[in-house]
Amino acid sequence: MRLFVLFAVIVGLTVPAKAEWRKSDTRHFTIYSEGSEAALREFAVKVERFDTMLRKRYGIADIDTPQKLTIYMLPTQVAVSKSYGARNKDIAGYYSPRGEGSIAVVHRQNGNSKYRLDADAVLFHEYAHHFMIRNFPVAYPAWFIEGFAEFYGTTDFAKDGKAKLGMPAYYRVYGLLDQAPIPAEKLLTLDVSDFGSEQLDSFYGRSWLLVHYLHFTPARAGQLSKYLNAINGDATGIDAARTAFGDLDQLDKELKAYLGKSSIGYIQQGVSTPAPERVDVVSVSPAFGATLMQRLALMHNPDKDVLLELIAALRASAAKYPDEADPQLLLAEAHYLSDDDAAAVVAADAALKLAPTLSRAMLVKGKAMTRLNIRNGVADTVRWKEARGWIVKANRADVNDPMPLFAYYQSFGQQGLLPVSSSLDGLRRAYEMVPEDPKVRITYASALATRKYYAAAIRLVETVAFDPHNGPGAAEARSILKRLHAAQDGKVSGELDLFGDAMENKESK
Repeated sequence: MRLFVLFAVIVGLTVPAKAEWRKSDTRHFTIYSEGSEAALREFAVKVERFDTMLRKRYGIADIDTPQKLTIYMLPTQVAVSKSYGARNKDIAGYYSPRGEGSIAVVHRQNGNSKYRLDADAVLFHEYAHHFMIRNFPVAYPAWFIEGFAEFYGTTDFAKDGKAKLGMPAYYRVYGLLDQAPIPAEKLLTLDVSDFGSEQLDSFYGRSWLLVHYLHFTPARAGQLSKYLNAINGDATGIDAARTAFGDLDQLDKELKAYLGKSSIGYIQQGVSTPAPERVDVVSVSPAFGATLMQRLALMHNPDKDVLLELIAALRASAAKYPDEADPQLLLAEAHYLSDDDAAAVVAADAALKLAPTLSRAMLVKGKAMTRLNIRNGVADTVRWKEARGWIVKANRADVNDPMPLFAYYQSFGQQGLLPVSSSLDGLRRAYEMVPEDPKVRITYASALATRKYYAAAIRLVETVAFDPHNGPGAAEARSILKRLHAAQDGKVSGELDLFGDAMENKESK
């Protein structure tokens, strides 16, 4: 279910001019929707309650953070699929961890059948992924990542805020009953990418079933914790499973019997989860609404052909809304992704003329100028200082944005210099703000490894390497992990080069 997006949207899709997009800001979420204000408020209350419930269950401190999850609520499941790239018409929602701001894209359709994967289940599933990677600093196997999200995806809140947890995942009935069951040993040791499309429903269903069974079966109490501790120690996946669960054939038999029960239990909370104290809702500018699909497309690192269409569409929006900075900023980002750094600087300047304190425009300008220096072989320190100066300005304009800190650290290596101590501090802070971003996480791991903090670096890299969907960077992360283990064991002499050419910043193609 968690889909790390690689492909662009169909750029021809535009938001109808009559659509009025609204934004809701709460403590932990920014939500965009073109539905009614009342529906948006109701949705915002629901997701905040879900966050509060998870925090209480796992003892996570409820502190304010500027790095909110941004949720885009599209009108239909078809629209979500198209925003993903139209290669798969069955996508109901996805989560994308990004240093620029992690996002979840869901739809607003709630069906009348419990066998339908509705909007609430999609959102809760995707947010469970975000919550896990943000708050659990360990690497989990694929089945548990998806089983955890499926387990909480069925959460239901009564009007008084009392939650039902562990409700049956009826929308997985087909995979559980009609598809061949995946043996426990295979489920516990393989990734999502190891299963064919015809087995995915079964994989998600069996992952939910195993998590549910381990939660609600007294005879298995403590086994899940034992397994997770072992898997994050020195045990292999299969050894950890056999140590924690015993005979896996017997586990298969018990799962079959559990699935065949006439009813499956759930947790009914006796105490209400409070609604948030404040939910702000405002209308966004027409320019923001008109460019929303292009905005999503840029987040997905589109290929060059799609970028050309995006640039044309954004130029038209910039001309239509000459007083709005957003289209110009998006145009600058599109030019940067298309490797046209000079055009990116021009568009960033146009955005800054309209909004002089727009930090992201400063950032893309600084990054484009930095890359121009690299491509032109510039050795002049004045020009490097000028480029880096725009990155510093971006940080000062928005101290809660991790990406200027990340770009500042990168700029020294790009110039062929060792990073200064302040840039290392900034990189650590960027990781603390967005631990879910693979680029930031791997770069911070590299910085730790150069100081021989191998164990800490390994923990960071494992989360990317063991991505259940084998997402962007996972293969490179597994290669890095081998080198880190070799270095930790004293089998690497000299300076440890984690990256080589494999893990270069891949924002441009």
